Order: sequence, then C-alpha cells, then structure tokens
Amino acid sequence: MLLGTLLVSKQYQGGSLRIPAACTGIFTLRPSFGRFTTQRCRSGLAGQEAVHSVNGPMGKTLEDITMYSKAIIDAQPWKVDPKMLPIPWRSVNPPKKLKIAVLWNDGICMPTPPVTRALKETTEKLKRAGHEILDWDPKLHAKALQLLVRNFKGHISFEANTHRGECSLPMEVKASKRCSA
Repeated sequence: MLLGTLLVSKQYQGGSLRIPAACTGIFTLRPSFGRFTTQRCRSGLAGQEAVHSVNGPMGKTLEDITMYSKAIIDAQPWKVDPKMLPIPWRSVNPPKKLKIAVLWNDGICMPTPPVTRALKETTEKLKRAGHEILDWDPKLHAKALQLLVRNFKGHISFEANTHRGECSLPMEVKASKRCSA
C-alpha cells in the first residue's frame, strides 16, 4: 500500500483509514473531529454536517503515527482553524494494566473468519500480558445505525435516491424500511 512512502495523511468519513490499515498491516489513527485540521479539505459529502470528516495519518510504524500527530499538534493549528480544539501535545504514560473492550460482533455484520481469529489471538496475548478484557455489548448499535442513516438522509443526494426507491448506502438496506433487500 505505502511501498516507499513513509507517511500519508488521508481524509476519513467512514472507513477510509481503518479499512486500508486493517487490510495491509499498516498503522493508522482515526482522530476525533477537531484534533487535526480539515481546513481547505473537501468533505466526501459536502454540506453534510451531522458526521464530520477528519484527517488522519497512515504509516508503517506506530512511531510514524506519533511523529505525525505531534508535529501537527505542535504547529498549533487552532490558531488558524476555528474548528480545531486548542489542546497541546501531552505525553502519556499508560498504566501497566489496561482495561480493553472487544467488539466480537456488532449485531449487524458478522466479521470474517480471519478477523475473528485475529481478535481471538490478540485478546489472548493481551490477557497473558496481564490486561483485563471485556466483551463489548452492541445492544445500542442498531439504534445508532438508524440515527446515522437518518442524519445522512438529510443530505439531498441521499434523499434523491430514496425517493426513487433506491438505497444510497448498503447499510440502508438493513436500517431503513423504505428500502427492500
């Protein structure tokens, strides 16, 4: 994916950081909105403000991601981008024992067998290292998906398609009663 490239900054609105990283074995960070500037960047859905797009790094190592993040934050971009949060870089020493929740299945889509195997292997290694592993209960995920789809439908391009009986997003098939699978 990155071949000779050490670091890439990419826009994200629904998996464009996580999915390539998961499929290629590189590192990424999907930041919260307001942490890295999106000034002078176009959103994948211009005018849609319910789910903000963010910019995040993709790199070969965790050190690459840290270097990028620190450089961006140390530049104090909130001084030129009013949507930025004015939070300076802070070094953190995590506790020796972490509590980590694992989402095995969101109740909507089943992970593929290789993903399930990777989750099992990772949780076993984390347990052996002394970390506490919790099962994430996805009971509110279906409701969250319905709310997300409703927010996206407020955008004119989604409304235009649903009036013709078409589904704009694969997730609408399961989340919307107006679309039939």
